[in-house]
Amino acid sequence: MAVATLFLGLISPLLGQETTTKSAAQPAAQPAEKFEQWIYVPYRDLKSVLDKHPSAVFLPYMEYLRLWERAGAADQNAKGRPVEGVITQADYVATVDENLARVTATLSVQVLGKSWAEIPIQFGQAAIGRVTATRDGKAVQVLLRGTGAGRYSLLFPEAGTHTVTLELTARIRASADGHSFELDCPTVGMTTFELSVPRPQQAVDLTPRLVALPVKAAAGRTRVRARLGATPKISALWYPRVGQKPDMDLLTSVSNYQHISVRDGLVHTDVFLHHEVLRGELTQLRIAVPPGHRILDVASTQAKIRK
Repeated sequence: MAVATLFLGLISPLLGQETTTKSAAQPAAQPAEKFEQWIYVPYRDLKSVLDKHPSAVFLPYMEYLRLWERAGAADQNAKGRPVEGVITQADYVATVDENLARVTATLSVQVLGKSWAEIPIQFGQAAIGRVTATRDGKAVQVLLRGTGAGRYSLLFPEAGTHTVTLELTARIRASADGHSFELDCPTVGMTTFELSVPRPQQAVDLTPRLVALPVKAAAGRTRVRARLGATPKISALWYPRVGQKPDMDLLTSVSNYQHISVRDGLVHTDVFLHHEVLRGELTQLRIAVPPGHRILDVASTQAKIRK
């Protein structure tokens, strides 16, 4: 029998009568745990085999198999789960409508050789309204599974290249800097983003924005398109360009100071009006005086007076 067989069993104690005598002289101990004991051939060369392998460990074959399986599972966990698929490209088209941004996300997914492969995606606070998928121009079934707050998984029944279209809705935020919205998205190697806002001549800031792409202009709207690269979040902010007057209702306050004096048989009234424009633009001002009064002079340090 080969020497390798020796390492798959337990060594039987090959001790003489002297060991038995010493054990009998000692106090009776609790019965030790019983192990299965085997002696493998070549038992005559056992000492020489042990000398060659001083760090050898002897254990039953079934225990050896259990340890081997556990070592294989630990190695698999260290390497991580195998890649089930890759999102190769993502295209987003966002259209702003009043207080909502409607986003159409088109994902190109390569599923790698496994049925019902699971691809994780995320869209944050955006709501998903519809999911469709095609493969080789034909509609296929793709399942959407929620895995957490703003996190989902796409389940594909077969391998191959799939095109997945998702309809998303995100909320618009208004601030002193302008209007904006944010969209969490899967990190993809190639990402493009297109935005259309319902006002012309708007300045649009995209984050991130690596390369601007040409896009056809639309009447009464502002459109931008850019290549973003790999990013987990897309932010868009738009506001009127410098020099464009905002469409806001006029809001102003006025302080009225009057000085009345009586001399030469007449009542003289000096009125000082201080206007402060809080919002919008003040283009003209109309003043009414009581009947019988005559305006002698009108002057201003900032406004133009038309008499």
